[in-house]
Amino acid sequence: MTIGPYAAVAIALLTIAGMLARPRRLPEGAFAGAGAAAMIAIRAVSPAAAGRAGAGGAQVYLFLAGVMTLAELAREAGAFARLADGALAADGGRRGRLF
Repeated sequence: MTIGPYAAVAIALLTIAGMLARPRRLPEGAFAGAGAAAMIAIRAVSPAAAGRAGAGGAQVYLFLAGVMTLAELAREAGAFARLADGALAADGGRRGRLF
């Protein structure tokens, strides 16, 4: 048995760990891109298959980019803080119960 499958699993786990830990406050996309490049480098995925997978999910990626943009705009405008304050006020200020 070749090392390929074990390396692919290790790369996937390291990618997920990096995305969760975010050392040096690197964006999650940096780890996803590095993981994808590593999978291509060890030939777990061919460049053509990786390109097809990326192109096949274009609509999903655009949707997620739009949702994340709207969420960031709402955060900057303070919408989430106002909603949280309203929920807290409606519950009588009992944070523990709200949680």
